Amino acid sequence: MDKNVISLDRAHLKKSALTEVEGLLKKLERLESSIETFYETDLKLFEEWYERTFQRRLKAIRELQEKYQRFSQIYNWIVAIAEERNLSIPEAYKVYQEEEKRYKNGSPDERRLIEEERARRDELDLLSGLEFDDEREESLPLRTEEEEESFLKISQLSDAELREILKDELGGTLLLTEVGELVRAPKDYEVFLRIWDLAPDKLQKEFRKFFAKHNSELSLDTILETMRSELADWRELEAEEDAEEELVPDQKELEAREKLAALKARDLNSLSLVELRESQALLEEEIRHVEEFIEELKESPAWGFSHKRNYKALKEEIELDLDWEYWELLGQCGALSSQLDMLESEAKTMEKPRKKRRTRSTRSRASKVRQTEAEA
Repeated sequence: MDKNVISLDRAHLKKSALTEVEGLLKKLERLESSIETFYETDLKLFEEWYERTFQRRLKAIRELQEKYQRFSQIYNWIVAIAEERNLSIPEAYKVYQEEEKRYKNGSPDERRLIEEERARRDELDLLSGLEFDDEREESLPLRTEEEEESFLKISQLSDAELREILKDELGGTLLLTEVGELVRAPKDYEVFLRIWDLAPDKLQKEFRKFFAKHNSELSLDTILETMRSELADWRELEAEEDAEEELVPDQKELEAREKLAALKARDLNSLSLVELRESQALLEEEIRHVEEFIEELKESPAWGFSHKRNYKALKEEIELDLDWEYWELLGQCGALSSQLDMLESEAKTMEKPRKKRRTRSTRSRASKVRQTEAEA
């Protein structure tokens, strides 16, 4: 074959590869520009609009969140006192009341010691696991292979299959009891809570009675709220860990980034055909990752906010979400508040001194004394 033909063919291939790489670079720049616009413009405008538009709702939700955190903290202190001193929950509540009086009236040193003790209690995890048996060990053993298989099968049931089981009161009670016995960690709570949320109101009511009969110290509603809270915390922690893993690139990814940065800075005409083809593959891979990231960003209500002309639909959607969050928090606060009120009532009952019953002989002597005084 003529050398000139070979040379022309290679020049054509290089020109084609160069055009392809230039097009990919421009596409990557457009994608990166849209991400920059999201963070620098859309997100900032959305956050300003969000805080301004939903100021009243957000304030109410934040107040309830603080209230719920406070109630949860107090209840956890009470449970910690009960566990460490081998007391009933009402007895532990009395100890907490006395501690609170000392805290309010005590010296700075006394207050500091109480704060340190409470901080230590905050680090404890005393409500993990759904307890149906008061004598159950605090440290739950790992599930056996048979229990693991059973838990997995239940977790894989569809909502329709679960609703069918929950139609029967006895079957639903047995299912809730079995799953409650099998939960071991916050990540397991999702299975129990999914079943509970699917259960009919009548079954929930009967199960509350069943639970109260077998556990006189802990309220089922309080445990459910604790499970929801710990599950949310676990999900948040998992998300943070996943994000951290994504932020730590491996050696291969670092090399790819270095090549990409070098590619953007270089004169493409100076690249060989082999280098252009390697650059093309590198750019296509990077574009794929960036497009996947953009798809995730598009799920945010802030995406494209600067181009919106009408916020009505977005406003209504967010209002529904915030209202749902508000009423859910209100219910959680109400459940914990009722539990604390009940403990306070029981503590007051414990404080009432018993009336001393006078014996018959005592009453007789008292009668004789009054009779003698009257005769005198």
